Amino acid sequence: MSNATISRQRCDGLCVTILPVDENENLWLGVSPKTGGLYCPAGHFDRFKESVNAARAELREEMGFRARSLEKLNERMLVTRNTCGRPYSFRERGHHWHLYRARVQGEPVLEGKAFETAYLLAPKKVRSLGYRTLESLHETSGRTRRLGRKGTFIDPMWLPFLSVAGLIDLSKEGRKLVNLAIKNWEKA
Repeated sequence: MSNATISRQRCDGLCVTILPVDENENLWLGVSPKTGGLYCPAGHFDRFKESVNAARAELREEMGFRARSLEKLNERMLVTRNTCGRPYSFRERGHHWHLYRARVQGEPVLEGKAFETAYLLAPKKVRSLGYRTLESLHETSGRTRRLGRKGTFIDPMWLPFLSVAGLIDLSKEGRKLVNLAIKNWEKA
């Protein structure tokens, strides 16, 4: 979908994010061209009424994968950060996310996609990067622009999703740091 099309659409706040995993539970994360952080395929329901159909479409659109299976991990987790740039058509200032784990096979096809590159990471590496990101947030008082080189940190917005999936454990302090990072990101 072109940026011109996206900018004209209204945001209803209904979104999906997908954790693409291989047969060994390794997770595919893409590098954001904007922040340099690692993140998951995600997007709005748009033309779909069911979250599962939106999840399949976003996974295909952003990484070129066809899901062999999808497992819903949660429903309607509110995240206040809004990066879509669409005008709001709902009361809350944020997105309600439906989180899925998708079984995928092969390599992503990234040409013309949302990510400039993607990495297949073992759960232990995802955990390590998550905690390193939290440490950096603590050291920088939640300033996300100083978290590290491209592909060396997880975009803070995605840490709660990785927590829901059981890949990292966000303490109360960790959740506060993530919220602070999101607020600082919104102001930048």
